[in-house]
Amino acid sequence: MADFQSFLSVVERLKSVDADLFLFEVCDFFGRPQTVCVSRSKLEEAVEDGVELPVRAVVKENGGISSEFFDKICTLRADPTGAILRHPFHRSMAYVLAEPYIHGGPMTSYSRCVARKQLSRLAELGFTLKSSFRLGFSLKARKDDFERFNREVLIKQFFDFSDRIGKDFEVESLHAGTAADRMDGTYKAVPGIKGADYAQYFKTFIREAAGTFLYDVSFLENPYLLYFRHSLWDANGKKDLTTDPDSPLGLSEAAQHWMAGILEHMPAITRFTFPTTSCWPASEPLAPNNRWHKDSTGSSLRLRVGGEGQTFVETRQGTGRCNPYLLMAAVVAAGIDGIEKKLPLPEAGTDGKEMPSSVDKATEAFKADEVLMAAFVPEKDFLDLMEGTLSYM
Repeated sequence: MADFQSFLSVVERLKSVDADLFLFEVCDFFGRPQTVCVSRSKLEEAVEDGVELPVRAVVKENGGISSEFFDKICTLRADPTGAILRHPFHRSMAYVLAEPYIHGGPMTSYSRCVARKQLSRLAELGFTLKSSFRLGFSLKARKDDFERFNREVLIKQFFDFSDRIGKDFEVESLHAGTAADRMDGTYKAVPGIKGADYAQYFKTFIREAAGTFLYDVSFLENPYLLYFRHSLWDANGKKDLTTDPDSPLGLSEAAQHWMAGILEHMPAITRFTFPTTSCWPASEPLAPNNRWHKDSTGSSLRLRVGGEGQTFVETRQGTGRCNPYLLMAAVVAAGIDGIEKKLPLPEAGTDGKEMPSSVDKATEAFKADEVLMAAFVPEKDFLDLMEGTLSYM
């Protein structure tokens, strides 16, 4: 009965959206979207039976991975509680977040499943995470003889259409940097898994906006930029549990332990911030570090104190190849460890554990980290799948 009620709920939610085409979307290990289009007439069938997709599409696009089920077909099923967002430029289309199922059950090694599990652990401690990502990207004309367009036009285009996307997807800023082909942006922090869901949507919608000017968008180019901003709230997401105005740092004890946990496990976390060889920074000033500071661009962990509801922690080491779900899962697992062990927060600017200098060393650090291994590796085949991506890109 519960499954039937869930089925009816999903169908009703989707049918309430005035769209003719529904894009069931998942992402691979590098956060790149993979979609299957379903017509409105086939919606009930797609929700009940799922839609098929090769498992390789939710790992990476090409082969090279040896696993028990890599060459199999999985079934994408809509998340009953996931966000359904209208396409900002094609009103007849809507995006539906989905998760892969295999052998009759969920593919627990899928990145979104891993992140949801860690958020559930956090909820058991009485906390909700509110988060957003700040993402950088580059622009390139599809034809060499195209005259470079004004980036402010793209910004206006995006904001003009942003109100069509969804009521709680709110783009806060788009920034045109000094480099002519570089931009970055972020959206309003949202609770739970939506923080990473909306990073995926942000990428999709920026690509669509730039495409109207015949420009391509890449989130994979260096210099890297993918920052994870987050804060702790109560179980209902109503009370800020990060801020403490009576503390010298402006932080609650829980938030201090949270930050200490992230720093404690930062060497292992770099496996997800720099997931491939080519995204590791070549110059020393950009190399990963293991320290925190208030409003410092040179620290791996930034604290921004802004009063009630405005304080957040930001991991500042990440690339466009980083999967938002996996980074969220790693940070939450590390933060939980800090809270449970009441780890003390080091002084600002103090360097912690030695950081890896390559993706191979980051993999070693991950395998040596008992807390993160316990959080990730019980999920069937996760380690094999992760290691299979080492040589890619």
